[in-house]
Amino acid sequence: MRPSRAAQRERWRWRFSSRPRSAEAGARAGSTGGSAAYYTLGPVPLPTTPLATVDLVIELPGGRIVLVERRFPPLGWALPGGFVDVGETLGHAAVREAQEETGLAVELLEQLFTYSAPARDPRKHTVSTVFLARATGEPRGGDDAAQAAGFALDALPRPLCFDHARIVADYLRFRRDGARPRPAEGVETGGYKPPPAAGPPPRGVHLTSRTGRRSKARDRPGLRRTGCPGAS
Repeated sequence: MRPSRAAQRERWRWRFSSRPRSAEAGARAGSTGGSAAYYTLGPVPLPTTPLATVDLVIELPGGRIVLVERRFPPLGWALPGGFVDVGETLGHAAVREAQEETGLAVELLEQLFTYSAPARDPRKHTVSTVFLARATGEPRGGDDAAQAAGFALDALPRPLCFDHARIVADYLRFRRDGARPRPAEGVETGGYKPPPAAGPPPRGVHLTSRTGRRSKARDRPGLRRTGCPGAS
């Protein structure tokens, strides 16, 4: 549903003030007081963005890699991995997911590539950073994995879930000749169409004040005609 005009004005308005700031207002503006002019962006709803995930190609002795059989839809075999929790790094998430799904304590070697095609996950749009890792021992399924096993590269179960067949193919090419996926390959296969570019704002006009009314840039010192805050 298209947002109302009032909602659009509220989303994009800038507030200007040169009055002395209270300690509370100064803290919100990133300062401890004083009477300098400041700008704050009005209430802005959080954007809807893809979810961050990690996947791992875990190398085992004997030229095998680890796959897990998913416990929940989409069902099938896949690389171990999962969602990144708030407050953890990508590397920490990769080590944690490997431990939870395979029982292996992995050593991360490097990042292979980041996969972001909107249709790579049938449930929702995810962006996955793929790590290469190695481990010893035999995997055992846990958490979201009904089972985990090591497979020779020429005897992988098919089909693999998500875009993991492509990830494995990229991994094999990287191990063979050191070539990583090119960013253009992700653009070409992602199916993403950028929205049309917005036109420039009217000259000498910007949204200001609590009402969102238009006013001339010359009425606001320290603003260019584009309305960028703090510009001179």
